[in-house]
Amino acid sequence: MSHDDKAEPADGSTPVRLRALVVSDIHAVPDSKSKQASWADMSVRKNPIDTLPGFLAEEKVKADVVLCPGDLAHQAHGAATTWAWEQLQKIAKAVGADRVIATAGNHDVDSRHMEPSLDPCDNLKELQPPFPLESANDYWANSMSLVIHDGWRIVTLNSCFHHNANEQEHRQGRIEHSAITKLNKQLSATDAGAEVNILLCHHHPMPHTELDPNDRSAMVGGDHLLDLLDRGRHGRWLVVHGHKHFPWLSYAPGSSISPIVFSAASASVLLYPALSTQVRNQVHLIEFDTARSRAVNLHLAGTFESWMWSAGDGWAPAPVGSGLPGQGGFGFRVDLADLARRIADEHTRLGKRVLHTPELHALEPRLEYIAPIDLVALEKILQCNHGIRLGRMSNGPIADTTTA
Repeated sequence: MSHDDKAEPADGSTPVRLRALVVSDIHAVPDSKSKQASWADMSVRKNPIDTLPGFLAEEKVKADVVLCPGDLAHQAHGAATTWAWEQLQKIAKAVGADRVIATAGNHDVDSRHMEPSLDPCDNLKELQPPFPLESANDYWANSMSLVIHDGWRIVTLNSCFHHNANEQEHRQGRIEHSAITKLNKQLSATDAGAEVNILLCHHHPMPHTELDPNDRSAMVGGDHLLDLLDRGRHGRWLVVHGHKHFPWLSYAPGSSISPIVFSAASASVLLYPALSTQVRNQVHLIEFDTARSRAVNLHLAGTFESWMWSAGDGWAPAPVGSGLPGQGGFGFRVDLADLARRIADEHTRLGKRVLHTPELHALEPRLEYIAPIDLVALEKILQCNHGIRLGRMSNGPIADTTTA
């Protein structure tokens, strides 16, 4: 049977809850001489990665797994790679996570042979506990590995598998057709009971053009990868990637249940000027609770929290305008014009008074799962078509509505 003939698995009978903390693109450096690359200077205490475990513990953040989409160190520096991996273990302990799952980034691979070893991944293969997860043999042999646990499934994919091939490969990610075929077989064998599915990779599987209209660093073959994960053939999917340092959440092209694509911020890289005017360093907590999402007839829907780091202030909840907001959701795909009309009708029915958050959620219980990109569009439609202002809290969620 080809994967085109696969049917979407039925919902599991047992609800699934998964909390994944995403810490991406650390770009750790060994000393202050490299400070121009990253704030994560392992020779200095109180850098963003050193302080993150304490901050998360104080905030009482809990996670089941820590995900790192790559670039532990800047330019594959050996000692900095080891330090960053050790810090991720400390972060996992601080949030109560029982495992770290990572993948290699282009800066993790010594593709230019700065170190004496002939294997450009030696720095990674020598890490303890094993990188990118406890059982790493499949990852190094086949460019991917699969973790299955209590109704959820995570694939970690090495989009840098071919970075030692030639100069062009340094500049982009890749997934070969043979790897997609292997992944299809692995997913077919494990589809039963996998209600929450995450694919972790470094490179973005589709062009990321917010700051670079001519983006050429996307994963070659990424469109075929997204197609494999589309249309419910292997359940529904969230893709988490790094590399761009631009926090963003969107839906992949394809069907109405195409993969959700979560572009993680860099936790600590020194952002270049054009990027620093748009976003900040962030980490994210993604949460799935299928008991709650099933109650409002949604499948792969979830929420997220984001925290921002700034020099002098340290870590804090992310405000709107810093990348991803401090709180948000995803998975509720809706005709925004219809939703705006329903809100406007309710506004009129109640005498055009302020509609507060509880009333809006009573009108549409799936609002907590609306993606930030759709929330911005909803604001504009309400303003332009109905003369209604949609109020937002400083950290992202809807606060109320008033007449404009």
